[in-house]
Amino acid sequence: MQKLEHILECASTERTIGDNYRAKEKQKLTWCLWITGLTMLLELFGGLWTHSLALLSDAAHMFSHLFSLGASFIAIWIATREADETRSYGFYRAEILAALLNGVTLFVIVLWIFYDAVLRFFNPQPIATLEMLTIAVIGLVVNLFSAYLLRGVCGKDLNLKSAFMHMLADTLSSVGIIAAGILIHFTGKLWLDPLASILIAAMILRWSLQLTKDAVHILLESTPKHLKKEEVIEAIQREVPEIHHIHHIHMWELTSHLCAFTAHVEIDDISISQSETLRKRINNVLREHFHITHTNLQFECQKN
Repeated sequence: MQKLEHILECASTERTIGDNYRAKEKQKLTWCLWITGLTMLLELFGGLWTHSLALLSDAAHMFSHLFSLGASFIAIWIATREADETRSYGFYRAEILAALLNGVTLFVIVLWIFYDAVLRFFNPQPIATLEMLTIAVIGLVVNLFSAYLLRGVCGKDLNLKSAFMHMLADTLSSVGIIAAGILIHFTGKLWLDPLASILIAAMILRWSLQLTKDAVHILLESTPKHLKKEEVIEAIQREVPEIHHIHHIHMWELTSHLCAFTAHVEIDDISISQSETLRKRINNVLREHFHITHTNLQFECQKN
């Protein structure tokens, strides 16, 4: 029971620290949801009107981006819920599940774009390039504004990073569509439209695979990429020389940059109060040097 209470206390502290940050995330995501939804509708009807596959591809990706933002928003709302006896670590993993979902939806969109692009190569259709360019420029401006809104929060967790990747892909897609539209207008080569779609899809595919890989890495409770076990052990033993040995170390992420740490710590046969002082010193090292705030240490001693 004491262990559960300790976990709930740690989770409550961590949730309080992240409340202001997540409130800022939700506010910015709300703005992005509105402008992305309106732009998606504009590109969808514009693609149908101009017969541009590149524009329709971007509209499809914009839909996935809208879905991504919605999933990220819901995940943040779930993650702010308090821990309970059933989910003692809280609901932080909802953000990673949203990131994984976003990575998968990106992959599905890529397959659709590739398929339609191949068909369009063999069956080219006339394109209203001026209208296509106008809508693509509007999409570019919207994507740049959305990227500006999330620029300060996208690096702090994988959930927002996944939404930002959708947005960045949209931005580059708009650039590709504009370039293709200009070339088609002056050369009349309709195959440039599906070519632009394939290049956009290839770029998105790379990001979706990396995003999915990062999400799975966290869900499998692998050692955080930015932490090295040897460096952690060295720092603890340097700052707390009373420790003889550290073993059975486990490090993983509850969500992006919220790390948990467990270990067996071998010390002298000392009193409980003295070991409590060591525990606080170890936790201070983990917090100050590695930003690890959730720890569980088990002390041991060897009798002669």
